[in-house]
Amino acid sequence: MSLLAETIYIATPTVTGAVTYTTAFQGVAFKAMSVGMPAATSPGFDLDFRAFLGFAEGATSAFCVSAASQDNVATSNTSSRIAAVFISQVRWGELLVLEGRLTAVTATSFTITWDTVPANAQSLHVLVLGGDEIEGVIVSTFATAVVAGNQIIVAVPPPPGDPFRTHLVLFAGANNTAIPQSATGADLLLGAAGVGDDSGQWATCMFSQDAQADMDTQRYQTSADVILRVAANLTLTYQARRSAMTGLSIEWITAPASARYIGYMMLQLAPEATQVDGQSKIRVGVSPKPTGAAPASHPVSGLPHWPVALLLASNQLTAGAGGNAHARLGFGQASREGSANSLVAGAVAFSDTNALATSSVDALDEEAASQYAFTKVDNNTATRNARATIAAMNVGAFELSWTTNDFVATEICYVSIGPQTSAGLVDNARVAGLARLVN
Repeated sequence: MSLLAETIYIATPTVTGAVTYTTAFQGVAFKAMSVGMPAATSPGFDLDFRAFLGFAEGATSAFCVSAASQDNVATSNTSSRIAAVFISQVRWGELLVLEGRLTAVTATSFTITWDTVPANAQSLHVLVLGGDEIEGVIVSTFATAVVAGNQIIVAVPPPPGDPFRTHLVLFAGANNTAIPQSATGADLLLGAAGVGDDSGQWATCMFSQDAQADMDTQRYQTSADVILRVAANLTLTYQARRSAMTGLSIEWITAPASARYIGYMMLQLAPEATQVDGQSKIRVGVSPKPTGAAPASHPVSGLPHWPVALLLASNQLTAGAGGNAHARLGFGQASREGSANSLVAGAVAFSDTNALATSSVDALDEEAASQYAFTKVDNNTATRNARATIAAMNVGAFELSWTTNDFVATEICYVSIGPQTSAGLVDNARVAGLARLVN
């Protein structure tokens, strides 16, 4: 059995049509991918932001959420979108600027049919998971409940049906009331939950209100919820926690006043021969960034597996800070791949500053630096407060090294995925994935 990961960078075309991208996959076509975060048209800082998070189960089902905000305008100009395709990127003014459908997958390639493309090519960061230890993947969307309490998203079938055992679920949304839909206001949320007492949950989100003379931009993050949405003046409008992970259910602590569409990706992993469940191959948690002088080591240990894939996220605040002004988020990824066990990473971040008469919006893409797994940008001066490489992914632990650091214990949310033994690090298949773009 194997559980593997690979980070792939692809460039979008400047003409519509199908493009096939070659991968290092061997043996088995992957079942799922996901796409994630635009910030800059080229590596480094850029003005404006256009961010997205997308997911696909092979060429079968997909969704994408996106948000955008324009820099240097006297009246805020922000938008959000959701669509049932792999990649769908909105720009301010609710203008669709990039859209692509995952139309074919093989053991050595995948094909995206681009229906809308930008004038200038953009790079996508893709984290792909694979191997026969991934037993099942579900990618879909649902309409939220409008009252507090339990909501069943994926029901448990009656006997003798075999229920989907959710070991990891990722949620992403943009506060849309229909699908597909582009709407005013930049909303973006990402949440994760694992199964079992040792695996937690977290949610992080941002908001930037449209058509404001004084910018109203907010952020929120907790390790007690899996869905979270903050709105104008730091108002928490809805939040939900994991409820059941056999099938999938959530508990609304505060439900939205009207139904919103949220996407999700569920993974079920195979157990080892001595186990009845594969939950130890996933760990969802949070960890504070160290505050020492750079280079500062940041180990996360005690994992019940050998990490091969990491997903990192933060609203750039400390644990327990909850909500605060400014729409700021960072996302990162890392993978241990190939027979050489190479470590490859990518990171993006963006900042949309609150309470200004003229918008100040920045985005950062660390793609060119293949080892940077996360960057903290908590300012409006296009400055890196802190930046970490992926230093190690070994049995039971991963380690970040903060080569630039500040003295704030920023809370880093993470998802770690991997086999329980090194025997699972066999480079023979690819199955699922996560990706990110910055623009």
